[in-house]
Amino acid sequence: MTENRIKLTERVKEGWRISAKGYSKIIQEEFKDGVNTFWAKIILSKVPYDGVLKILDVGTGPGFFAILLSQAGHTVSGIDASAEMIACAKENAANVKVNPELWVMDSHNLDFENETFDLIVNRNVVWTLTDPVKAYREWHRVLKSAGRLIVFDGNWSSNIDDRVKSLSDADREEYIKKYGQPPLSYKPDEEEKARGWKRDMPLDNEKRPDWDEKTLSSIGYRNIGSKFILDEVFDEKRELLNRANPMFMLWALK
Repeated sequence: MTENRIKLTERVKEGWRISAKGYSKIIQEEFKDGVNTFWAKIILSKVPYDGVLKILDVGTGPGFFAILLSQAGHTVSGIDASAEMIACAKENAANVKVNPELWVMDSHNLDFENETFDLIVNRNVVWTLTDPVKAYREWHRVLKSAGRLIVFDGNWSSNIDDRVKSLSDADREEYIKKYGQPPLSYKPDEEEKARGWKRDMPLDNEKRPDWDEKTLSSIGYRNIGSKFILDEVFDEKRELLNRANPMFMLWALK
């Protein structure tokens, strides 16, 4: 790992340390509002076989996917580079009486044997990776033959164009009028430490999911596809905050 990448990795970890408790509150609200049922439905609709699955949630954060997929009866492992996030995930899982295995672990270097998992999932993670190509290769390694990868992410570029910025600003104003200030996982004066590294990430200027599909194909994934999913996983309130730069779903088989 180069010195620059080491420094960037530490900045990202610090950002998630700052954000852990605030992000955990946001996740708890998603469970209270029933948003978790939308996510469970769309994830499991893309799994090509029945039965109890062995699932890895990469970048689990406060445990959202790890918890909802455990509730659906699957055997789930959740990892995150942030010890603070894993602490929140353990607390959230205990509160709803599920027991996913949760570890502090680097998403680029997994402590699992080859062909361990039927399914790998993550949300809003790939854009935060310092070496996404290496991570995609590592996830391919630990997937079983015919195992499925499902990624949820967006074009979270720091250089959004004027049209998107204008739409985003207008939606934010409408949100504030209807619901008050949007939830934030960190204090406003902590923004540089919490997300300032965003502009230095490898995917900051890539067009996605096009970049991801080409990368997955080059690694050896197959049956690759993607779609935008705004209206499938967000209620009206959350859709308002996300529609200017909608989330995509990406899937592939090993």
